[in-house]
Amino acid sequence: MYRVTIQNPNQVPLTIHDSQINNTKVSEGTIIKEVNNIGTFSFNIRLDNPGYNEMEPFQTSVKVFNIITGRHDFIGRVLDYEEIMDSDGSLSANYLCEDQMSYLHDTMQRHLEFRGSPLQLLTTIINYHNAQIEDYKQFKMGRVTVTDPNDYVYMYLSAEQSTWETIQDKLVSRLGGEISVREEVDGLYIDYLIETGGTSDVEIRLAKNLVTNSKKVDLTQIVSRLKPLGERIESEDEDATDASEARLTIESVNGGKDYIDRADLIKLVGIRSGSIVWDDVTLANNLLSKGRDWIDKQKTILQQIRVSALDLSVIGLEYDSFRLGYYHRLINPIMAIDEMIRVIGVQIYLDNPESNSLTIGDKFKTLADYNRESMERDTVVNRLQDRVNAQNRRISSLSAQLGATTEMVGLVQTSLQDVDIENLPVELQGISAQLSTLQTTLGDIEQAIDTIPVYLPASSTKDGLLTSELYMKLQSIQLATESIDGLLAKEDKQKLNKITVNQSINLDQFMTDFLALKDQVENM
Repeated sequence: MYRVTIQNPNQVPLTIHDSQINNTKVSEGTIIKEVNNIGTFSFNIRLDNPGYNEMEPFQTSVKVFNIITGRHDFIGRVLDYEEIMDSDGSLSANYLCEDQMSYLHDTMQRHLEFRGSPLQLLTTIINYHNAQIEDYKQFKMGRVTVTDPNDYVYMYLSAEQSTWETIQDKLVSRLGGEISVREEVDGLYIDYLIETGGTSDVEIRLAKNLVTNSKKVDLTQIVSRLKPLGERIESEDEDATDASEARLTIESVNGGKDYIDRADLIKLVGIRSGSIVWDDVTLANNLLSKGRDWIDKQKTILQQIRVSALDLSVIGLEYDSFRLGYYHRLINPIMAIDEMIRVIGVQIYLDNPESNSLTIGDKFKTLADYNRESMERDTVVNRLQDRVNAQNRRISSLSAQLGATTEMVGLVQTSLQDVDIENLPVELQGISAQLSTLQTTLGDIEQAIDTIPVYLPASSTKDGLLTSELYMKLQSIQLATESIDGLLAKEDKQKLNKITVNQSINLDQFMTDFLALKDQVENM
């Protein structure tokens, strides 16, 4: 599904890995990409690979092409390598590569006083980078959607920072947003967007491609008692510093209290105090209004979702793979999750692409969101507990039926002990083998039942939920009973009746017992 090519300056591309060519392979190939970070690609090649001893740090470009999606999952350069000799004397080499965003590390910025918009600032930074670097490392300005409230920033750039450090320090850390690089036919473009990616139609769904799923709720950031602070109040003490000067509070317009409480949050987590500073607020009434608005709208319930999902595009069951920065719908009814989650990190394994892993961005939610989801979760838990009870009753019934069925098999086998199997018609000589198959099937059923743990409802701890393991074991029982089909056809009874009367077996009773046995097992 992947093709890896390398290219040195002024040379033609060379293929070092192709899924469709058996003798051209890299091993342990892993791509790691994260939003707002430089991606990496690591791999190992042996001495017989055509790329061995052909790659040089910072000179050799590397591309990883996804044959199924028709996109490059990685484009970059070799960063470093390590040559290894095994105990048997064989040679191999481990390589680490970094993507094209790393070119921003290759230049330093200058000391500069800047005034202007975020777009103008990024343009200034990139233009200075381009003036110092080779053509293939230069960037064209792409899309910029990040703005400042006044669309105006004032700051100093430093000659001590690289271009990458300057972008992260002067733009991303102050204004937010995400930096990304894309290669077009006319060169490299740098984008600075509020959010990269988009929305994908590929779902992550239980019983389809969801492997593991966890959800953690963090309430530690909640502020249930807020102290709003405004502008500094100048002290009459000439020696006072900024740190010792008081700030405007809401005490004069809030009944003598300098704080605002939210009763519902106090009920949830108790009193947890915090303060917010608004340097530009000079009136107590305005400060009170801002404080109330903030505490009412705060989204400080942090929900962390972790997901491991199968990339079904590699086997043709999905039209697309998981993509960095994109939103995917996660559906897990057992955990009461049905929401859009964003992929902020991916790990791609060339050797085992169906096991690609995802990192999901955290979400902040309001108390209303939290309460609504808690109610939905309780409803799902109650429904699952009812299902668990029903499954437990079914397992008990299966155990009882199994005992009766096993006893019946023994009776049938006893009836056949005095029968001369070799003198039976050829069509009926398989009855003994069929009974052995039936015994094996019953053993499989017994083993499946014995390995199913007893799941008891526990509403207080929400333990004992129905798991996929239980579904799989119940399914194994169904598959085992299906193997009974066709063991003895209806016309076999007529053939049995043609056996000579000197056979010491009651054929009518045998057939009655055997067919009853078959029906009983099939109905488990």
